[in-house]
Amino acid sequence: MKPSASKGTVATALIFAVLLTGCSKTQTPESSLASAKEYIAKNDRNAAVVQLRNALQKNPNLGEARFLLGKSLLETGDLDAAEKELRKADDLLYPKDEVYPVLARLILSRGEFGKVLADFGFVSLKTPQARADLLTTMGGASLALGDPTVANIRFENALVLVPDYPPALIGRARVKAASADLPGALIIADDVGNTVWRVTPNTPG
Repeated sequence: MKPSASKGTVATALIFAVLLTGCSKTQTPESSLASAKEYIAKNDRNAAVVQLRNALQKNPNLGEARFLLGKSLLETGDLDAAEKELRKADDLLYPKDEVYPVLARLILSRGEFGKVLADFGFVSLKTPQARADLLTTMGGASLALGDPTVANIRFENALVLVPDYPPALIGRARVKAASADLPGALIIADDVGNTVWRVTPNTPG
């Protein structure tokens, strides 16, 4: 009985492996990319990374897959691999409005504050959201380098582009806190909380 059961288990495993291989072969780069987007929507970054790598194995020139892989790797903390993919996305001419704000945040997270300002200080982006995102990251770099005045200007400019933009509001609160204006920082922090609640009022608290 035991040898028979063992053979049955092995056979089942082999059949399952063959089925998986067949599915993988029939899956197109586009379907892998679509599947990755579904995982990203569910906040399952690890599964998304697997699907994005599957897509790129079959078509290395998918700029969107490169970008989403870089962004997902950044969110999982793999900074070196994330930068590599984001730069490949840029080489493939994926929109700078998508790539540059994420790449700037990656460099900021490494603590390379001067590099953020040097690399992105003269970058021209098109959409208000992308420009606000990049300005906020540059404001964070300026603040880290001990220049709260310039940092605050960048946060304010970001808020002109996207009113009530939470990351820029948080940046302004950090400037207030750095200048020992704790009441002012708390007022802004409260504004951030109200803004987030207005955007997602049905989120469980």
